[in-house]
Amino acid sequence: MLYESSSKDQRSILLMAISLMIIVSVIVLGLTLWMLYRSNFEQRVEGLQAMVRGQVALIESVARFDRQFSQNEVTGGAGAATLQQVTEAYSHLGGFGTTGEFVLGLRRGEEIEFLSEFRFPEKGARKVVPLTTDRAAPMRRALNNEPGWMIGLDYRGEQVLAAFQPINELDLGLVAKLDMREVNAPFMKAAATALGIAALIVFIGGLLILRMARPMVHRIEESQQRFRTLLESAPDAMVIIDATGEIIMINRQTEEVFGYSRNEIIGQPIEKLIPRRFHEKHPGQVQAFFSNPSTRSMGTERELFGLSRAGREFPVEISLSPIETEDGMLVASSVRDVTERKQAEAKLQALNENVERQRRTEIALNELYDVLRGQQEMDSLAIVIVGQLARHLDLQFAALFVLRDGTTYQREAAYGYPQQGGIDHFVPGDGLLGQAVADATPLKVDNVPEYAQLSLGLGTATLGNLLIYPLLHDETVVAVLELGGLKPLDEDQQTWLDKASESLAVTLRLVLDLEERNRTAEELAEAKEAAVAANKAKSGFLANMSHELRTPMNAILGYSEMLIEEAEDVGQDNFVPDLQKINQAGNHLLSLINDVLDLSKIESGKMEAYAEDFDVGALIDQVVGTVQPLMTRNNNQLIIERGEQLGHAHQDHTKMRQALLNLLSNAAKFTHEGTITLRAERKSHTDGDWLTLAVNDTGIGIPADKLDHVFEEFSQADSSTTRDYGGTGLGLPISRRFCQMLGGDLTVWSSAGKGSTFTMQVPAQLPGAEAEMPAEITLLRTEAELETLRISGAGRTVLVIDDDPEAQEIVERFLRKDGFEVVTAGSGEEGLHLAHQLQPAAITLDVMMPDMDGWSVL
Repeated sequence: MLYESSSKDQRSILLMAISLMIIVSVIVLGLTLWMLYRSNFEQRVEGLQAMVRGQVALIESVARFDRQFSQNEVTGGAGAATLQQVTEAYSHLGGFGTTGEFVLGLRRGEEIEFLSEFRFPEKGARKVVPLTTDRAAPMRRALNNEPGWMIGLDYRGEQVLAAFQPINELDLGLVAKLDMREVNAPFMKAAATALGIAALIVFIGGLLILRMARPMVHRIEESQQRFRTLLESAPDAMVIIDATGEIIMINRQTEEVFGYSRNEIIGQPIEKLIPRRFHEKHPGQVQAFFSNPSTRSMGTERELFGLSRAGREFPVEISLSPIETEDGMLVASSVRDVTERKQAEAKLQALNENVERQRRTEIALNELYDVLRGQQEMDSLAIVIVGQLARHLDLQFAALFVLRDGTTYQREAAYGYPQQGGIDHFVPGDGLLGQAVADATPLKVDNVPEYAQLSLGLGTATLGNLLIYPLLHDETVVAVLELGGLKPLDEDQQTWLDKASESLAVTLRLVLDLEERNRTAEELAEAKEAAVAANKAKSGFLANMSHELRTPMNAILGYSEMLIEEAEDVGQDNFVPDLQKINQAGNHLLSLINDVLDLSKIESGKMEAYAEDFDVGALIDQVVGTVQPLMTRNNNQLIIERGEQLGHAHQDHTKMRQALLNLLSNAAKFTHEGTITLRAERKSHTDGDWLTLAVNDTGIGIPADKLDHVFEEFSQADSSTTRDYGGTGLGLPISRRFCQMLGGDLTVWSSAGKGSTFTMQVPAQLPGAEAEMPAEITLLRTEAELETLRISGAGRTVLVIDDDPEAQEIVERFLRKDGFEVVTAGSGEEGLHLAHQLQPAAITLDVMMPDMDGWSVL
């Protein structure tokens, strides 16, 4: 590549020399030909002018002669005679040379009439033309009495050399013209010959130059190429100057850095590349370097600057290297533009300073957050806030006013505050503090003059600088800071305050809300305690009144049943329907009373679970038998799906029976002409066996937004449910409470219009009930079981234990009617005594007796 480059430069140098020779030859030849051409042209002009002058002189002589000696034989007089002679003479003359001819013209108004015959009439020439036409310019000037010569167009439109002169004796004009082609023809022939000779000379000279100059050019080329390669390969701008400070060479990087082309900067003083403020001292520095030249590297501590063509100053680094040459000492200056590096350094420094400021701000904010964290009392929080502000912002005074009761701002804490004086509260719009609140914008008062006494929250004082800073949360000014110092806040302090203000406002809002919540909570707690106490008193009262409420209803039901039987026995059937209505109404009322009393006992904590061993399948049969009439009433189909080995359970039989009965009753009540399915199964788990009783129906279902309320007391899906189906809304809540008391739960799935599934899950073993019922005691739960006992002859004595004499009488009358012997006891203790003494075949127990209830006796 280096060789090819050198060869190209060599050819360039030789071609330059040959080109120079050609240029010189062409210039010399051109000058020579030009001089010859001018000489020939001038001769042609002088010849034409001489011909015109001679012809004009001859014509004027003839005209004068005719005027003196003519006998006026020709019409028009002597002038006409002369014109006729001249016209005839030129008609026979026929011109001169190949294209030359004489043209005689007369002016008629604004037109020119050519009088002589044209030598070339076939060219479409016209005898009469306008005075201003370009094709009659020489004649127009002759007729205007302007003798001379010119190059212009003739009557044919051809370019001609014309000499012209007026014929004053006859008021005519004469033009002698020659085509320019004929004028230039000798010159062009001579020029062609000269160019051929010159080309031959140049060719021969070029060959000689090539032979003589090639070795010398090759050596120069090699030297220049080495230096040029070295110069252009430099990564920085290279500027070479001599001892006078004149720039003699630069590289491409110099053009890019300074914006000058080589032609603009070569030969200029080096001061052209440096700012004007250094011009005065720089020449002396250049002389000092040349007096003691030495290599000087970049990176000195001194700041140096360059000046671009556009006038832009930029920082540079410069190295200097002396160069010894045959012509004397030179200096190669390597100039590096460090603008980007300086900018990067400045940005990095600014970034580092900004990061450091942010770090200090974050540290200060974290300190503030740490101090604020956990503050729940306004008194202590306010003191902490003003103390932190005074420390971080270098304040002499600080006060905190907090919004109270929605309108008034109360002073909560102060720093550097006088013991007396100042204001302790204000409202929006009142003074500077109130104005800052009204505008919701910080208010600054800088450089407060000494004579200006301000009435502030800090009292009447003279401050150097004052800042009133509202703290906003959700567009509400929750507090106002009043800050006073000897000097205004700097940028870092203002940034810290702006960032801290958000946390301060949030913390103050939280503490205010916490205080409000605490006050509300205390009020609610007091109200709740009163409500709970009243509810417990109510539930306790109802629980205690359970026996008193149920006993009269049991007596009414008992006597109504006896009256029904006796009316049937004596044939008074007309009383039976009324007595049955009394009995049904009483049963319904007793059911409602039982629900209310059961719920009251649960809420008062007096409801207990009693474990007994029973057959799960038998419990299901009993419940199904009870609910079957309700199923039939609404034309529903009841399907029982029993799992294998339901077995026995040691649970509260009564509560499980009541819960299951409630679920099936609800399914039957809310389903018409549908299907009700009872699924029962027993599964073993790590914590023991569990019973699952699921009741599914295809009834009206429950809307999704009402499912969360089905287990609430006195609640149904909507008001129309109670109206259409009746009920108190206590069945499901009581059933779920029972299941939870038994260690399980009751859950629901439902879809409006599609039906519901209530799933009852309880452990087979009641939690905490270890002992099982003695085997010799059997519970008789139905009249059929009692009839079986009577038929079996297992004994005729039945012990009736009840504290209500009326209840004793009713039970006794029923039993005696069926052939049993009855012994009564009025309390649990008496019943236990008679049971041990008589060993009766059966015992009836009132489980709700005072003191020792039936479950305790059992």
